[in-house]
Amino acid sequence: MKKVNVAEKARVTNARQLVKYMNALWNGFLLTKSITDKLLEDEQFRFAVERQLSPDFLSFYAKVTKIIDITMLFKDLANEEYLSATNNLIQAWDNISQENKESFKEDYPDEFELIKNKINLLRN
Repeated sequence: MKKVNVAEKARVTNARQLVKYMNALWNGFLLTKSITDKLLEDEQFRFAVERQLSPDFLSFYAKVTKIIDITMLFKDLANEEYLSATNNLIQAWDNISQENKESFKEDYPDEFELIKNKINLLRN
């Protein structure tokens, strides 16, 4: 029977946590980049997101984008803040009524799918 090396087990656990963090960071970056491009292009789209989805969603989105900037400069300081902000963003999305999501999807089908897919990536 092989003995379990506690230090090795801790390294594997830490590596898994780092991979999970980096996946969340990268997926969050992709989400914010995709939405930012759309928001900067089209004021009507920004108002539609706020009206049809949620003002909270945009608020949390803005926080995530700021934290990504901070993360690039101060990764260690932003670590917990970023994960908290992405969790808030996911929760804001989950709290949007299905009716509002469907309405937004009818008006902006491609953008809706993009947001939905990126939110699902953040869940991983």
